[in-house]
Amino acid sequence: MPFVNFSGDPEQEFFADGITEDIISMLAGWRAFPVIARNSTFNYKGKTVDIKKVGEELGAHYILEGSVRKSGRRVRVTVQLIRADNNHHIMAERYDRDLTDLFDLQDEIAHAIVGAIEPEILKFERERIAERPQSSEDAYELYQRGMFHHYRQNKQDNGEAQGYFRRALAIDVQYPQAMAALSIALCAAAYLSWTDNAERSFEESLELAQRAVTLDPRYPNAHFALALISMWLGRNDRAAAEFQEAIKLNPSFAAAYAVLGAVLNFQGQSDEGVATAEKGIRLSPSDPRLFIWLSGLAAAHYQLGHYSQAVEIGRRSWTLNNSYITGLTYVVAGLAQLGRVEDALAALDDLKKRDPKLSAARATVQLYRNPAGIDHLLEGLQKAGFE
Repeated sequence: MPFVNFSGDPEQEFFADGITEDIISMLAGWRAFPVIARNSTFNYKGKTVDIKKVGEELGAHYILEGSVRKSGRRVRVTVQLIRADNNHHIMAERYDRDLTDLFDLQDEIAHAIVGAIEPEILKFERERIAERPQSSEDAYELYQRGMFHHYRQNKQDNGEAQGYFRRALAIDVQYPQAMAALSIALCAAAYLSWTDNAERSFEESLELAQRAVTLDPRYPNAHFALALISMWLGRNDRAAAEFQEAIKLNPSFAAAYAVLGAVLNFQGQSDEGVATAEKGIRLSPSDPRLFIWLSGLAAAHYQLGHYSQAVEIGRRSWTLNNSYITGLTYVVAGLAQLGRVEDALAALDDLKKRDPKLSAARATVQLYRNPAGIDHLLEGLQKAGFE
């Protein structure tokens, strides 16, 4: 919806309109869901509206509304994401900034808003679909049911997710969203030892990601999928290029920033890796994938010798999802480097309970492209008894 100008200054109207238009363009760039065009939503500008009625008239499940208030050299932008059918508030955020370059400020706020609301919309859409009985073999519904399971990030749900994505593709063989999602799920199953044939899962993941990019070169998540599998195959230059392409297509792509930070760390650019990963986390601080991103941030801090931060962030990752054990690898190594060997041994036991052969930890070591990074990580793990 057109953002409301509460500044008392008619000249600030363009700022409110500009933020609205930027958000519409950025959300449309995701290509994961339809976004009502600017000309339709601006018909409501200056009017008192009923959210439910607007949703019905536009065929929209979710409404984003907001306001802009300028006072002196400060500006405040507030936003609310609302479920149209029941007026339920999904998210409310406030952004306070100093007025410097107005257009740079507009761009910064629009990126922050899009980065925050995209995962919230997708989360509620997954839950909306999952809550209702399945009534038909609809490709979109199957895809969303798959995403519901995928974000739980454990072995059983990963298998369920793959099944739904395959059923969606059986209905629509040219569905890039389901294709990219299946690629990511297969890649996760391979590197987390959730499959008996990791090599075959990696191969299929790569094939699917390449097909998704060919089908829709402007779909950011297709490039993300190709970047992710490239990273796990040790092709870090290709991974970095694909993450950057995803960010170019959608500058608010929090996940692309976060995992690109991990790739930069694997290439020996740990300082830049920390900054890039932190940017992704700032764009979506409550993202359901946060535990994955934190493991990459822990890795970069470890390589910089920030062992306490690596342990703290790695533990936070593991606490958010104890089925995802990559962060725990850096807890083990970081504790050992701090001389807390008993604690490191206890963390290594936790790691072995979930991955007896330590396959995920070995795969993590192999991601490094610089010998110094490999040696540094192995040094910490070996101090804890890793063989």
